[in-house]
Amino acid sequence: MPIGGTHDSADEVHTIVTRSPDHLRSQYSLLQRQCREAVHHGRLQRAADLARRGLTVASCSTDLTIRHKATTNHSMVLLEMGRIDEAEQGLREVVLASTDNETICRAAFYLASSLRRQKRLGRAHFFARTASERAAELKDPLWRARCHNLMGNIELNRGGLDLALEQYRRALAIWETSPGDQRFALAIVLDNLGYCLTLKKKVREGLPYLARALAYARETGDRRTEAECRQDLAHTLMSLGAVHAARDNARTALAIGEDLEYRDIVQNCFYILGELAAMEEDDEERDYWFTQLQTLFPDVPHLREFLGMFDVSDLLTFH
Repeated sequence: MPIGGTHDSADEVHTIVTRSPDHLRSQYSLLQRQCREAVHHGRLQRAADLARRGLTVASCSTDLTIRHKATTNHSMVLLEMGRIDEAEQGLREVVLASTDNETICRAAFYLASSLRRQKRLGRAHFFARTASERAAELKDPLWRARCHNLMGNIELNRGGLDLALEQYRRALAIWETSPGDQRFALAIVLDNLGYCLTLKKKVREGLPYLARALAYARETGDRRTEAECRQDLAHTLMSLGAVHAARDNARTALAIGEDLEYRDIVQNCFYILGELAAMEEDDEERDYWFTQLQTLFPDVPHLREFLGMFDVSDLLTFH
């Protein structure tokens, strides 16, 4: 199934079909690496095109492992693009049918991620445990760290902030002691940890984690995580009454979100900017941002009016 771009031509498919199994495996591996690199830099449209091409290559192979990997990689890109329901499709079948531990680990991980973001937290926890068990069998510390981070996200969504912090800290400890350049992963978990601390009203403790996360995201060129860090910094600084610093971070996050089509970042920043305007009693600017937010939720009538009357910033979580 293509995502982004156009359908493959008959000539392209015919060319792929005529290639040897070894060549197909090699070609798919290259596409997969390029796709993940594109995701790491927040270039989601390029990642979508590469995932589509990977699916085409895999569909021409008799190797089920390649097909399962392509399905899983496709779901990963859909998750990054915010197409949460679509990302779930096919992953249960991979978990059940695959005989490759790494593929099962990845599929269970992304399935849990999709279910978490759909707020189906019980099932998300089940598949996150499946991914954790496979990571332990693989003896892969980096996948164990990713699973701890995912479990932290699930606990955060459940409201278990102490359990979330424990999971984030376990992930952080692994990534900080692992060889190689782990800044991409560190930025993600540091942002999660810092944000969780701010939800616990430990804002002064959380801010250094958020700042360190932002520095790593910028160093690695990870635009998605940079936008999330700036969004979280804006929310945290708003709680401290640091309006100008909060607005600067929110506007930067919004610009990245609009440029790279991160809908969740855009909607969160519309809300933050509206609340910042309300703090300064600028009703016109407040209404402007809440009207922008209302356009993203046409099925939620009177959202703008509700937000103009009530401050719900302490009730929201952006993760």
